[in-house]
Amino acid sequence: MNILKNAILALSIMAAPLSADDIILKDGKMIEWKSIVDLGESYEVETTNGKKMTVKKADIERIEVKDTGVPLLTGATFTFDKKAKLATVDLSRFCDLKKGQVFGTWTTANGALSCTTQSDRANVFQTQFEPPDEEYDLNVTLERTDRRGGIGVGLALPNEHQVLFIFDRMQSSYSGPVEVEGREFQGTGSVVKGAFLENGKPKSITFMVRKNALVVRADGKDFFLWTDADWARCSVPPEAAVSNKKAIFFAAWHSKFIISKMSVVVPMAAKK
Repeated sequence: MNILKNAILALSIMAAPLSADDIILKDGKMIEWKSIVDLGESYEVETTNGKKMTVKKADIERIEVKDTGVPLLTGATFTFDKKAKLATVDLSRFCDLKKGQVFGTWTTANGALSCTTQSDRANVFQTQFEPPDEEYDLNVTLERTDRRGGIGVGLALPNEHQVLFIFDRMQSSYSGPVEVEGREFQGTGSVVKGAFLENGKPKSITFMVRKNALVVRADGKDFFLWTDADWARCSVPPEAAVSNKKAIFFAAWHSKFIISKMSVVVPMAAKK
């Protein structure tokens, strides 16, 4: 599936609701839905006619999302000034297992961070690195080795705000930032639909955090763009929250993940 074709340009969080998508149950029944809230072992589903119901995850065959057909604008204009002096920080140096394990079992080896989880609860790791308020690029390589779980990258934003960007949320249905104005991201219109990760195939990701914009690039190509962002409207779900609101962090569900080649690029004046 072409990433650019399926990306939603999140110029406004108050965008129009997503078109109807389908939940296919194992008994062959189909539910058309417009929003989903993850309750752990089940989903709270709002149907297209406004009714709410609870659906057990064990009863679901798959969740289908329709192609929006909205193209993604290039994030090239958000690169650092070519004249700016930049510093690259090795993020693996700030992954202290004793200090960083919020929940679950995480391990480190050869500069990589790993986690194996089959739990509905988020396995969370907090780094000890605080990027500058102004702007930075976070580079990571993500690899999932089994099942279809999701992984989130927690970004530190200006004025001690945070946002959690999850890849392959809800059985690999879509990816995007969690909780804007207290709502799951699929209700905001700011998602990229379809599966993103393929087991055993690493993905090179760059998060370009700016004062009022977020650009996500995957394997050198534009994946997600949010401009004119109001970071005060973002929040992190309680299950994945960390104590340091200025730190970069990670959260994982239902699979084994390897996070490697972690680095942060910052303007020299802002280096910590």
